Amino acid sequence: MLAKHLSPLASACVRILRDQIHTLGKDNNTTVVDYLNYAKSLFDSFIQSSAIMGNDEFISYILDGLGLEYKELATTLHMDPNIDFDQFYDLALREEHL
Repeated sequence: MLAKHLSPLASACVRILRDQIHTLGKDNNTTVVDYLNYAKSLFDSFIQSSAIMGNDEFISYILDGLGLEYKELATTLHMDPNIDFDQFYDLALREEHL
């Protein structure tokens, strides 16, 4: 009975998290570190809810949210598509410092 009542809430939560990940965007007042940490916290919550999203899909949403300022980073990722989040994090920070 408990599962029956909580299931719609869990589904709604997963849907909200997925939408937040899909619409990620860094504004001019946010640092890359804050943006990436926020994105990672959404992703961790999404995964903890037993939902599935690949690392490459997640990184592509983050990259889309960074905008054209980070087009060189996008080129780097296309050359090495098997990059994990930690490596992406380091690359994004280096790009911000440049």
